[in-house]
Parts: sequence; structure tokens; C-alpha cells
Amino acid sequence: MYRMRRTEKAMSQQEAEDFLRAQLVGRLAVISDGEPYAVPLHYVLHDGVIYFHSARGGRKTDAIGESARVCFLVDELIAVEEASDPCASSTWYRSVMVFARAEVVRNPAEKQKALMALLAKYADYDRGDDMLNRTAVDATAVVRLAVDEISGKENLPPGGSVPDNERSEQDA
Repeated sequence: MYRMRRTEKAMSQQEAEDFLRAQLVGRLAVISDGEPYAVPLHYVLHDGVIYFHSARGGRKTDAIGESARVCFLVDELIAVEEASDPCASSTWYRSVMVFARAEVVRNPAEKQKALMALLAKYADYDRGDDMLNRTAVDATAVVRLAVDEISGKENLPPGGSVPDNERSEQDA
């Protein structure tokens, strides 16, 4: 189990899950040919499971075949807090780290459900399962991250929010 050094910055489990649901891009870290490999991807947290889609072959899916243990990260840089002493500068941020086991989804119904959840999140599609092209679905890999642990960490400004004019360009 991961032990957070700065426990005063820990998010509650619910805050971490809410943040994970709200973000659009995550980073999956795997071991590929004995080397660390991280890749950004789109994902959805659905029914307590993280899903993403992928090509059926490639470095990411090959690495998952080698070792199912993965780490998944989402984060948000809110702003930089500058100080007159550069060593006293800091950042306001939120981040969530997930330790999980990656598994390629083989069940067609679960695969369909995961793809529909991804479409609902990113493309605002919610028109039923019959809209997916069967050939395209069969050509796509869907990966399930069976979550072992979710932990969140944040460093928020006093009062817990940042005025709009101070938010980073990343959040604009």
C-alpha cells in the first residue's frame, strides 16, 4: 500500500473519486520491455472501474500483457504561488493516483458498456448501445483497470478556491 508522506494534503476517498471522474486525460504507467513507459489517454470511471480503449496491438497493450500491474494518474495544476524567495514558491494542485491491475475486456457486453460510458463522457452520446459499429468495436481493445487503491492529494489556496483571473492557462 502506498503511504503518503504529507497526509495533511490527502483528499477523502469521495473527493479523489469525484476528481477522477471530472478529469479528461489520465496517464497510464506500465513496464514495457523492462523499462518504465507512460502514456496519456482518455478514460472513464464507471461502476468503480476505470476503462480506456486502445488499439488491439502496440506497446501499451503488449506491456499490459507482460505485467498487469499499472499505475494511473490524473492531475490539475491550478496556479503557481510565487514568493520573494524562489525556494518558498509553491503550486496549488490536485492529483489522484490509482494502483490497479489492467485486464483486456473479453466480455462483449462489458466492452459495449465501457465504450458507451466513454462516449457519454467525451462526446455526450447517450443514445443506446445499438449505435456502435460492430466491426469497429471488434477492432478496438477495451482495458479495465481493476482498482486496488485510489489516493488523492491536493494543495489548495487559502479558502479552497482560486479566483478565475488567477487560474492557470491549462484550466482556461
